[in-house]
Amino acid sequence: METEVMRTEEVLKYLGISRSGLAKLIARGKIKYSKPGGKIRYFRKGDLDNYMLGKLNDAEFLTSEGASQITGLSQKTIVQLAEQDLIPNWLRRGEYLFQRGELMIWTEEYKKRGFIK
Repeated sequence: METEVMRTEEVLKYLGISRSGLAKLIARGKIKYSKPGGKIRYFRKGDLDNYMLGKLNDAEFLTSEGASQITGLSQKTIVQLAEQDLIPNWLRRGEYLFQRGELMIWTEEYKKRGFIK
C-alpha cells in the first residue's frame, strides 16, 4: 500500500487554508508532518483527511445555499467571494464550505462596514 505524501503548498490548496492557518494547526498538534531532510515538510494525505473529517464533524459547515441564507447574499455572490478568498471558506473536493460561526462573524463585520445590508 503506497502512502500519498504532500508538500506544504499542496497542503494549503488541499485544505483551503493560509500558511499561518497551517502553522497554527501544526503548533496545536492537529496535523502531523515529517522533515526527513531537515528543511522540507512532508504531510500524509491520510492524516489530512482524518483531520478534515474530524473538523467537519466538530463544526457545522454549510454549502453556498446555507451561506446565502445567513448573509442575505445570492449563492452566486457567495461563490464569487469564496473564489477571491474574500469570505471565510473551506474548499473541499471542489466545493466551497462555510463554517457557521466564522460566517456569522464575517457577516456582522461587513454589515458594520456597510458592505452588505
